[in-house]
Amino acid sequence: MTPAQTARGADRRQAILDAALAVFLERGFDAATIEAVRDRSGASVGSIYHFFGSKERLAAALYGSALADYEAGVVALLARDPAPAAGVRALVRHHLRWVEENPGLARFLFARRTAAVREASADEVAQITARAADALAAWATPHVRARRLRRLPPDLFRAVLLGPAQEFARAWLRDEADSTIEQATRAFAAAAVAALVLEP
Repeated sequence: MTPAQTARGADRRQAILDAALAVFLERGFDAATIEAVRDRSGASVGSIYHFFGSKERLAAALYGSALADYEAGVVALLARDPAPAAGVRALVRHHLRWVEENPGLARFLFARRTAAVREASADEVAQITARAADALAAWATPHVRARRLRRLPPDLFRAVLLGPAQEFARAWLRDEADSTIEQATRAFAAAAVAALVLEP
């Protein structure tokens, strides 16, 4: 396959994913059809099945793609090895800015996945989240040992770090938030620093 053919294939695959996102958000997963994705994307049914195989695997690929994009931002900012307070603020800011810049993908990520989609996406999701978890642990562990960050189990650390921001993001996506993303970022970043940072 030539580079041009590879690029065209990647573009066609992305167009199908973009169309699937629109269809899933408009109709919900159960009511969405491959035919609707075909109509929206301009791709043939055969092309959709060639790339994804089924509606469940299409949804799983979309979920994995969105999650990978979000977590890549986490890994990139931690790779810069920020100081504890700066790192906590940056993680909260990344979370809310990603939601603001990708509202459709965020809505899809926050939606309940069917058992079939969970099964189809399980391996990819596990790999993506493991990379981000490893990056967070590699950054946080030296600071915890030096008593610059609070010692908590990883699930509790992440819940304290991003739980309030996540709840606000859900309300913001439903148009139920009175505050702006910027206001929320300042408030939740300060709260996370107060809860997790022992020494700047």
